[in-house]
Amino acid sequence: MSYFNRYSSVHFIPDPIGDIIFNGVASQVFRSDFANGVTGDIAYRLNEAHTLRAGLLLRTDKTQVTNTDTLEPLHAAGNPIDAPFTVVDPSSLIGYTAGLYLQDEWRLTNSLTLNAGIRFDQYWAYITEYQFSPRVSLTWKPFESTTFHIGYARTFTPPEQVLAAPTNLALVQNTTQQPSVNLDSPVRAERADVYDVGVVQQVLPGLEASIDAYYKHATNLIDDGQFGAAYVLTAFNMPRARISASSFPPNTRTARSRLTAILRWRGRSRPIRSRTNSCSTIPRRSPTSAD
Repeated sequence: MSYFNRYSSVHFIPDPIGDIIFNGVASQVFRSDFANGVTGDIAYRLNEAHTLRAGLLLRTDKTQVTNTDTLEPLHAAGNPIDAPFTVVDPSSLIGYTAGLYLQDEWRLTNSLTLNAGIRFDQYWAYITEYQFSPRVSLTWKPFESTTFHIGYARTFTPPEQVLAAPTNLALVQNTTQQPSVNLDSPVRAERADVYDVGVVQQVLPGLEASIDAYYKHATNLIDDGQFGAAYVLTAFNMPRARISASSFPPNTRTARSRLTAILRWRGRSRPIRSRTNSCSTIPRRSPTSAD
């Protein structure tokens, strides 16, 4: 069991005169996240064939998001009609995240191992979502130097709370900051089915070669983009996406050094549709997960 905390923030300060002249809006953005939590894992060998594993994550986030925009009012034709003015859009929240998993490592034979488990995740923030996620993988080691693996996992990735702060669009109606689409749907958790298959071969002592293929089909895929005048990234959801990848990474290890050469092809994410959501950006962190 271990305790963790983290503070992160971003503060964008615009050129108040130049941005108004060239962009019609000067946006000052402040975002901060103070996270605290505990995480832990435990393993128990039930018998020669079964090893049970379990783990949990409990986390709380205190976030503060403040957007301060200097804008110009517009008339019906879309042209500025008066002196710039300032609006402030603050948002603060204390939210919670919980995750736990249970897994069984089952040695079917001396060369064949089945890992199966399930995890539960839930978060309480600007919206509340949860999911039960099964995981299963099979590892076959026909020779001491060769290992095959194949696996499937259902994943649930909530957005960071500071990424999901809503925007009050009513404050910027009929101004130079008014968006072309007056919708602000919440950023939702990403849900995905992930498949993986591969083989690892020990070529020589200290030299391994592997081939791995990966496919992911996601709903509400979380991505980042710049929306608005401020040079900060904002999270949004793609309703559906497909991602595939394969790799061939030979690894060389010696007593004093490690050299890794990777030749990788990665398939591009293929969104089917897209929609944008307003929120803020701090690097995401996935909860502890079953193997």
